[in-house]
Amino acid sequence: MPLMIQCPQCGQTIPASNQVCQFCKAPIPPHMRGPVPKTNFQHDDDSLEVGSGLPPEKVWKIYNGLAWFWIATAALSIIFSAVFVVQKPTSGLGAVVDIIFAMATLLIGVGLLAKNELARKAATFFCILSVVRGLLLVIGGMFSILIFGLLGVLFLIVYLFNLCLAAAMIWAVNETERLINWDRMNWRG
Repeated sequence: MPLMIQCPQCGQTIPASNQVCQFCKAPIPPHMRGPVPKTNFQHDDDSLEVGSGLPPEKVWKIYNGLAWFWIATAALSIIFSAVFVVQKPTSGLGAVVDIIFAMATLLIGVGLLAKNELARKAATFFCILSVVRGLLLVIGGMFSILIFGLLGVLFLIVYLFNLCLAAAMIWAVNETERLINWDRMNWRG
Protein backbone atom coordinates (compact mmCIF):
# COMPACT_ATOMS: atom_id res chain seq x y z
CA MET A 1 0.00 0.00 0.00
CA PRO A 2 1.58 3.32 -1.04
CA LEU A 3 2.08 6.11 1.47
CA MET A 4 -0.87 8.51 1.36
CA ILE A 5 -1.02 12.25 2.18
CA GLN A 6 -3.69 14.97 2.27
CA CYS A 7 -3.72 17.59 -0.52
CA PRO A 8 -3.08 21.02 1.11
CA GLN A 9 -5.54 22.67 -1.30
CA CYS A 10 -8.62 20.40 -1.40
CA GLY A 11 -7.92 17.97 1.47
CA GLN A 12 -8.36 14.80 -0.66
CA THR A 13 -6.20 11.75 0.09
CA ILE A 14 -3.62 11.13 -2.64
CA PRO A 15 -0.47 8.99 -3.05
CA ALA A 16 2.60 10.64 -1.49
CA SER A 17 4.56 10.25 -4.72
CA ASN A 18 2.21 12.58 -6.66
CA GLN A 19 3.67 15.96 -7.61
CA VAL A 20 0.22 17.35 -8.44
CA CYS A 21 -3.14 16.62 -6.81
CA GLN A 22 -5.15 14.41 -9.12
CA PHE A 23 -8.39 16.09 -8.02
CA CYS A 24 -7.73 19.85 -7.92
CA LYS A 25 -4.46 19.90 -9.95
CA ALA A 26 -2.72 21.93 -7.22
CA PRO A 27 1.07 21.34 -6.94
CA ILE A 28 2.15 19.34 -3.89
CA PRO A 29 5.12 20.93 -2.05
CA PRO A 30 8.26 18.75 -2.06
CA HIS A 31 8.42 18.57 1.75
CA MET A 32 4.99 16.86 1.78
CA ARG A 33 5.79 14.29 -0.90
CA GLY A 34 7.04 10.84 -0.04
CA PRO A 35 9.79 8.91 -1.79
CA VAL A 36 9.24 8.10 -5.45
CA PRO A 37 8.62 4.36 -5.77
CA LYS A 38 11.44 2.45 -7.42
CA THR A 39 10.33 1.15 -10.81
CA ASN A 40 11.82 -1.89 -12.42
CA PHE A 41 10.53 -2.92 -15.82
CA GLN A 42 11.66 -6.53 -15.55
CA HIS A 43 10.36 -7.19 -12.04
CA ASP A 44 7.55 -5.12 -10.57
CA ASP A 45 7.95 -6.72 -7.17
CA ASP A 46 10.97 -7.03 -4.89
CA SER A 47 11.22 -10.80 -5.16
CA LEU A 48 14.18 -12.48 -6.81
CA GLU A 49 12.03 -14.73 -8.96
CA VAL A 50 12.94 -14.98 -12.60
CA GLY A 51 10.63 -15.37 -15.56
CA SER A 52 10.03 -19.06 -14.87
CA GLY A 53 9.16 -18.45 -11.24
CA LEU A 54 11.98 -20.69 -10.01
CA PRO A 55 14.21 -19.35 -7.24
CA PRO A 56 17.64 -18.12 -8.41
CA GLU A 57 19.49 -20.88 -6.54
CA LYS A 58 17.61 -23.55 -8.47
CA VAL A 59 18.17 -21.78 -11.80
CA TRP A 60 21.93 -21.55 -11.14
CA LYS A 61 22.04 -25.26 -10.17
CA ILE A 62 20.32 -26.23 -13.42
CA TYR A 63 22.64 -23.94 -15.41
CA ASN A 64 25.79 -25.33 -13.75
CA GLY A 65 24.53 -28.90 -14.15
CA LEU A 66 24.02 -28.38 -17.87
CA ALA A 67 27.47 -26.75 -18.16
CA TRP A 68 29.06 -29.76 -16.42
CA PHE A 69 27.10 -32.04 -18.75
CA TRP A 70 28.60 -30.17 -21.73
CA ILE A 71 32.10 -30.61 -20.27
CA ALA A 72 31.58 -34.32 -19.54
CA THR A 73 30.14 -35.15 -22.96
CA ALA A 74 32.86 -33.15 -24.71
CA ALA A 75 35.59 -34.93 -22.73
CA LEU A 76 34.08 -38.32 -23.56
CA SER A 77 33.80 -37.35 -27.21
CA ILE A 78 37.47 -36.34 -27.29
CA ILE A 79 38.48 -39.64 -25.68
CA PHE A 80 36.32 -41.78 -28.00
CA SER A 81 37.49 -39.90 -31.11
CA ALA A 82 41.14 -40.19 -30.06
CA VAL A 83 40.74 -43.93 -29.44
CA PHE A 84 39.05 -44.29 -32.82
CA VAL A 85 41.94 -42.45 -34.52
CA VAL A 86 44.48 -44.69 -32.77
CA GLN A 87 42.62 -47.86 -33.75
CA LYS A 88 41.90 -46.72 -37.32
CA PRO A 89 44.57 -44.26 -38.46
CA THR A 90 42.81 -44.02 -41.81
CA SER A 91 39.70 -42.48 -40.18
CA GLY A 92 41.15 -39.11 -41.13
CA LEU A 93 39.17 -35.93 -41.39
CA GLY A 94 35.95 -37.09 -39.68
CA ALA A 95 37.69 -37.93 -36.41
CA VAL A 96 39.73 -34.71 -36.50
CA VAL A 97 36.56 -32.65 -37.01
CA ASP A 98 34.93 -34.52 -34.11
CA ILE A 99 37.90 -33.76 -31.85
CA ILE A 100 37.94 -30.07 -32.83
CA PHE A 101 34.19 -29.76 -32.27
CA ALA A 102 34.46 -31.56 -28.91
CA MET A 103 37.31 -29.26 -27.82
CA ALA A 104 35.22 -26.22 -28.73
CA THR A 105 32.32 -27.69 -26.74
CA LEU A 106 34.66 -28.31 -23.80
CA LEU A 107 35.88 -24.69 -23.90
CA ILE A 108 32.30 -23.41 -24.11
CA GLY A 109 31.34 -25.58 -21.12
CA VAL A 110 34.21 -24.17 -19.06
CA GLY A 111 33.24 -20.66 -20.19
CA LEU A 112 29.65 -21.32 -19.11
CA LEU A 113 30.85 -22.25 -15.63
CA ALA A 114 32.96 -19.06 -15.56
CA LYS A 115 29.87 -17.11 -16.72
CA ASN A 116 31.84 -15.75 -19.68
CA GLU A 117 29.57 -13.71 -21.95
CA LEU A 118 31.16 -14.94 -25.20
CA ALA A 119 30.79 -18.57 -24.09
CA ARG A 120 27.15 -17.94 -23.17
CA LYS A 121 26.46 -16.49 -26.63
CA ALA A 122 28.34 -19.34 -28.33
CA ALA A 123 26.38 -21.90 -26.30
CA THR A 124 23.10 -20.25 -27.27
CA PHE A 125 24.15 -20.24 -30.95
CA PHE A 126 25.15 -23.93 -30.88
CA CYS A 127 21.95 -24.81 -29.02
CA ILE A 128 19.79 -23.02 -31.59
CA LEU A 129 21.57 -24.98 -34.32
CA SER A 130 21.05 -28.15 -32.26
CA VAL A 131 17.32 -27.43 -31.93
CA VAL A 132 16.98 -27.00 -35.70
CA ARG A 133 19.07 -30.12 -36.30
CA GLY A 134 17.11 -31.97 -33.61
CA LEU A 135 13.79 -31.15 -35.22
CA LEU A 136 15.05 -32.49 -38.54
CA LEU A 137 16.44 -35.61 -36.85
CA VAL A 138 13.13 -36.24 -35.06
CA ILE A 139 11.37 -36.16 -38.41
CA GLY A 140 14.00 -38.54 -39.80
CA GLY A 141 13.72 -40.64 -36.64
CA MET A 142 10.05 -41.21 -37.31
CA PHE A 143 10.94 -42.65 -40.70
CA SER A 144 13.74 -44.71 -39.15
CA ILE A 145 11.09 -46.54 -37.10
CA LEU A 146 9.69 -47.86 -40.38
CA ILE A 147 13.12 -49.03 -41.51
CA PHE A 148 14.80 -50.19 -38.27
CA GLY A 149 11.82 -51.07 -36.05
CA LEU A 150 12.66 -50.92 -32.34
CA LEU A 151 16.13 -49.59 -33.06
CA GLY A 152 14.45 -46.68 -34.84
CA VAL A 153 12.46 -45.99 -31.66
CA LEU A 154 15.77 -45.83 -29.77
CA PHE A 155 17.12 -43.37 -32.35
CA LEU A 156 14.01 -41.24 -31.94
CA ILE A 157 14.38 -41.22 -28.14
CA VAL A 158 18.02 -40.13 -28.40
CA TYR A 159 17.10 -37.37 -30.86
CA LEU A 160 14.32 -36.13 -28.57
CA PHE A 161 16.71 -36.20 -25.59
CA ASN A 162 19.29 -34.11 -27.47
CA LEU A 163 16.58 -31.70 -28.58
CA CYS A 164 15.39 -31.28 -24.98
CA LEU A 165 18.95 -30.72 -23.74
CA ALA A 166 19.55 -27.97 -26.30
CA ALA A 167 16.25 -26.29 -25.42
CA ALA A 168 17.06 -26.58 -21.69
CA MET A 169 20.44 -24.90 -22.21
CA ILE A 170 18.83 -22.02 -24.12
CA TRP A 171 16.34 -21.64 -21.28
CA ALA A 172 19.08 -21.75 -18.61
CA VAL A 173 21.23 -19.14 -20.38
CA ASN A 174 18.25 -16.81 -20.78
CA GLU A 175 17.09 -17.26 -17.17
CA THR A 176 20.58 -16.65 -15.77
CA GLU A 177 20.96 -13.63 -18.07
CA ARG A 178 17.83 -12.22 -16.47
CA LEU A 179 19.30 -12.93 -13.02
CA ILE A 180 22.59 -11.28 -13.93
CA ASN A 181 20.77 -8.17 -15.17
CA TRP A 182 18.61 -8.19 -12.01
CA ASP A 183 21.77 -8.26 -9.85
CA ARG A 184 23.33 -5.41 -11.85
CA MET A 185 20.20 -3.26 -11.50
CA ASN A 186 20.02 -3.83 -7.74
CA TRP A 187 23.75 -3.32 -7.27
CA ARG A 188 23.59 0.11 -8.94
CA GLY A 189 20.81 1.07 -6.56
